[in-house]
Amino acid sequence: MVSMNPDGYNRSIEEVGLNGGACYGYVGRYNKNRVDLNRNFPDYFTPNQDKREPETVAVMDWIARNPFILCANLHGGALVANYPYDNYANANVLPNYSATKDDDVFRYLARKFSFSHQNMFLGVPCSSNEQGFPKGITNGAAWYPVGGGMQDFSYIVGNCMELTLEIGCCKFPHDDEIERNWIANKDALINYLMSVHMGVKGTVRDEETKRPIERALVSIENRDHPRFTTEHGEFWRLLLPKTYTLQVNGQEMCRWMTTLSFRSLQTNTMQWRWSSLWEVQLQPLKFG
Repeated sequence: MVSMNPDGYNRSIEEVGLNGGACYGYVGRYNKNRVDLNRNFPDYFTPNQDKREPETVAVMDWIARNPFILCANLHGGALVANYPYDNYANANVLPNYSATKDDDVFRYLARKFSFSHQNMFLGVPCSSNEQGFPKGITNGAAWYPVGGGMQDFSYIVGNCMELTLEIGCCKFPHDDEIERNWIANKDALINYLMSVHMGVKGTVRDEETKRPIERALVSIENRDHPRFTTEHGEFWRLLLPKTYTLQVNGQEMCRWMTTLSFRSLQTNTMQWRWSSLWEVQLQPLKFG
């Protein structure tokens, strides 16, 4: 998706971009109705009754219809890889680390992007009056709590591992800086996307008919946030090297379990390769 907020983007070009660029301007942050779309999603921790904007509804529908596994939304105005959660229970304005059940995977993904970036990993602040980020990463709520953000919605509702990547200090850089920004971020973006192949993936089928089973529940023992299979019986679960118990449950099917053990094929700290491919066959329950 090129832009979730095309109206705001057009306004930013007209009011900011044509005047020579701006690093910290807020013109263009809001949509046509003056709503910040990255505060407009349903929130897990602080339920909000705000009217959903058309752009928000379109993205929510897009996430619901597509089994995305790994995502990133790109922002400007800082240089850091930000991972969920963005919010926490009974949140106020104070920063507070808010970990998901996949915190280990999120921290790995954030570090992988940061250390593949030209200089994000240095953690240098964009200006003297701003904070730096150790290793170029931060938990969202540990930076500042945000309710109604897109990355928390993608993870909780869409089962997608999503980071918010602040890829440059300037929100609206000069045209002649675009190539330099691309060079700074290119390797990090490619390496981040390659992470979609780590962990476990496979298909679930009926042992008798060999047909794919849709909406079978795929879970990792002692780790919340299970996944459902697609209409083609597919599933994916991003995991780090460790031993896990994988469990698959289908409606009116016998439960299936196995032990997974991933070994790191490590060449350097940010270039691991590990994955496990399974074709699960569930036996129908026999009644009577």
